This record gives sequence, structure tokens and C-alpha cells, in this order.
Amino acid sequence: MELFERVKQVAKIININEKDLAAELGIKPSTFAGYLNARRQDNLWPILPRILELYPEISRQWLYFEEGPPSFGRAYAQTGRPVGQRRIIGMAEQMVEECDGNWGELLRVILGQAKEQAENDPQLAEKVAYLERELDAERKLNRQLTTKLFIDGGDKAGATDTGKVADGRG
Repeated sequence: MELFERVKQVAKIININEKDLAAELGIKPSTFAGYLNARRQDNLWPILPRILELYPEISRQWLYFEEGPPSFGRAYAQTGRPVGQRRIIGMAEQMVEECDGNWGELLRVILGQAKEQAENDPQLAEKVAYLERELDAERKLNRQLTTKLFIDGGDKAGATDTGKVADGRG
């Protein structure tokens, strides 16, 4: 998909027409319409930061490079401006549709992209590896505490020497 096509898609994502998008960007609609073709799309590059400023739910990676999903709901973290719940739900539902209506597939896509990004960014890969080690340590501690609770703490009459709770079925 070329840049001008992604900019047209922005209007669809935010549910406004191209004329209104031009107005919000402070560009004459006729000028903006002229930029929305392969021959004149280079004029759109200076406008992209303004699009991202106005619509923080649009993914920068997607808008500039067509990488990843086109939108996400983390606008508040980026700008401090809340994004309406209906807008976030609408974006999530659109992303699910792009994943054949399967929420699990959407999560796999997101995780796959995160891992791919981490593999291409040594600092991010190091942080992911650190967090994975920390998560493993937390899981181990959780298992130890759960076992200790059932064996040493908790209801001793209901615990067995294996750390499993007796279910009362002989």
C-alpha cells in the first residue's frame, strides 16, 4: 500500500471523510485531494507528524512504513489525552476483523510483531530477555509459596504431603 493510500485509510479509521481530514489538518481540501495520488504523494510526508498529533491512535510505524496494525488504543500514554472507549472498542473490533474475526489471532499478531521488533532492536531484545527472566523467577516464587501454603500453612487437615489439597474422595 502506498503512502497516499494509507493516508486515505486514516480517514476511514477515524470515521471522517477526506475533506474533513483536510480541514482538521489545516489544508485546503482541493490541495489535499491532489496529494492523494501516487504522483503527488511526496507532498504528504510533511503532513504525517500532524496526523499523528491529531490522531494518536494511528500507529506511526504503520503510517510511515506500513508495519503492524494501523491503529491502537494507547493514545493516552502518548499524549495525556484520553481516547473515548467507543473509539478504542471500534479500533479493536476493526483489528479483529482484519484477523478473520479471531481475538486470539489478533493477540498472536501483536505478540509476533513485538517479538520481531525486539529481535531487530538489541536494547529492546535485552529488555525482553530481562523481563522474561524476571517473570520466570516470579512464577517459581509463586509455585514455592503456593506449595508452602498448602504444606506448612493453610488448613493442615486438607493438605497432603505432596502439596496438593485433598478432595475428600478416598
